[in-house]
Amino acid sequence: MNRSEGYVRWLKHSNKQPSADTLAICSSKLKHYSRLLTQKEDAKCEDDSNKTVH
Repeated sequence: MNRSEGYVRWLKHSNKQPSADTLAICSSKLKHYSRLLTQKEDAKCEDDSNKTVH
């Protein structure tokens, strides 16, 4: 099975637990997107601070 959204739905409906590989991939993806969001938020804060009138 693919480790995508369809795989997660299949696990839920077949009352199965995900494999360790699937959990590792999910963890890696969450870490990656967390870093991207943090960078985006940091850039937005920096941009907002440059717009502030002194």
